[in-house]
Amino acid sequence: EGICEVADAIMIARGDLGVEIPLEDLPVIQRHLVQSCARIGRPVIVATHLLESMIQNPMPTRAEVTDVSNAIYEQADAIMLSGETAAGKYPEKCVQVLDRIARRIEKESGLGFHTLHEPENTRDELARSACRLADALKAPAIVVITRRGVLAHQVASYRPAHSIIYAFTNMSSTRRKLWLVRSVVPF
Repeated sequence: EGICEVADAIMIARGDLGVEIPLEDLPVIQRHLVQSCARIGRPVIVATHLLESMIQNPMPTRAEVTDVSNAIYEQADAIMLSGETAAGKYPEKCVQVLDRIARRIEKESGLGFHTLHEPENTRDELARSACRLADALKAPAIVVITRRGVLAHQVASYRPAHSIIYAFTNMSSTRRKLWLVRSVVPF
């Protein structure tokens, strides 16, 4: 958890992690890391071996579909393909399959605004209130003006169900970092 607090984002490289820990611990640690990052508003990416069979085959296994859906249910900010698109025979198909799974799970699951953590300060309370209001109104967007991206992170950490978060900043480094955050479109 200490690493989560000081990092800009966390990538769970499951291929590498699976070599370092017992395989049965991998899903437990993945879930713990995703939850830890969500609690503090840190972007978390679940990566590698999501659709590994699609390196050679045009369709994923059922287990892979379930694995991808679990990362989405856990509320990872991003799911990332690696070898599937870098060296696979079906890179475009991999992206299409991943997109279809993600959209279906997000639509069906009822994922959206929920309190993963309690507000710790006024800015955090403002972020939670903005999400509650946006969800009540089914607003298509929440606009955030930010310098370092902190408020955009805080709003995103409450996972507004119906809204894209448009984050405006004059800092190019902040814009680059915000591309990792779920539901945030930086300008």
